Amino acid sequence: MVGLRYVVNASTSPLCRSVWVLLLIAGTAFTTFQIQDRIRYFLARPVSINLRIKHAEEMQFPTVTICNENRILSSAAEDIGNKTRVLNSLFSIIVCPMQCIALDRV
Repeated sequence: MVGLRYVVNASTSPLCRSVWVLLLIAGTAFTTFQIQDRIRYFLARPVSINLRIKHAEEMQFPTVTICNENRILSSAAEDIGNKTRVLNSLFSIIVCPMQCIALDRV
């Protein structure tokens, strides 16, 4: 504390020491008052809400970006699709006559 050295200094005049004692007591009392006031305010849990409701005629929506997280490239998927079509057509050419032959035997 700043004024404490003036209070304990014996070479300082008694009047000056008395003034410093009064200032220290007043400062300590004011600080104590402020601390207990803020603690009481905090423990009271005050709530203040200001609410305004505004209805908008039109809503502006934000721009949305859809990110493709698929690791398959479009060109690779098309190649797979083309190969699948070729395999399906080969399968129908090879398997279908065999099924027809199997059905004929039954």
